[in-house]
Amino acid sequence: MSGKQKHPKNKEKSWIRLVAEPQLENEIDEMETAVEDHARESARRRRHAVWGNRTLWFVALTAIAIALSYVVLLRMPEGGEVTFLSMLVVCLIGYILGPAEGICGAAIFGLIKYFIDYGMVQTNFAELCDYLVGYLLLGICGVLLSIQIQSGRKSRFVFGIRSAMTIAVLLRFLESVWNYLYFYPAAGMSFAQQLKEAVVYCSIYIFPELVFSLAVLSIPAVMNAIQFLRIMANEDYAERYDYY
Repeated sequence: MSGKQKHPKNKEKSWIRLVAEPQLENEIDEMETAVEDHARESARRRRHAVWGNRTLWFVALTAIAIALSYVVLLRMPEGGEVTFLSMLVVCLIGYILGPAEGICGAAIFGLIKYFIDYGMVQTNFAELCDYLVGYLLLGICGVLLSIQIQSGRKSRFVFGIRSAMTIAVLLRFLESVWNYLYFYPAAGMSFAQQLKEAVVYCSIYIFPELVFSLAVLSIPAVMNAIQFLRIMANEDYAERYDYY
């Protein structure tokens, strides 16, 4: 015979290859699918830890507000300071999470700041009152933002974030003036003179930060980011938010 006869072993190898290669491809496909499923599940868990986790955002916003309160742009000689948007973040707690969380966040913010500044042992009732009541009034922002009125068949909110924050800061300003007059009366001065001094002093450190905050809120990109943060804090993740 002129042609070479195929060895039986070669036939056996060819048969094994035909059977083994599809099995190997199936195993590879299964492994790739498992890896993809694991990656999707890990991403889902990461999103679940952030999206709709109101407690996480409450703690985060309160901590950010406290941190920013120590970025001081102007410190007054008798107390009071202009900080880098800490009042804005306190007000945003109520805007993002609701009125109850806004009140609680403002109260916690004031208490933590008091204990950081004055310690656990020292008691200064005047400053405790100023820290607790003054900052608590910033939490009114969330309450104002929840007020709605009926307009025909629809209801609409009365206040926006800027108007609500302005009112809340004005309430804090009035508390600061009262605190100044009640706890730190000046001897030999009439009430009118003391009132003028208190108004001027408190205006110097409260209103500049308010103006700065309102200017920041007037930036469209900032408001878009705040709206997106509000969605993240209150809703579960959805793919449509990837294009927000």
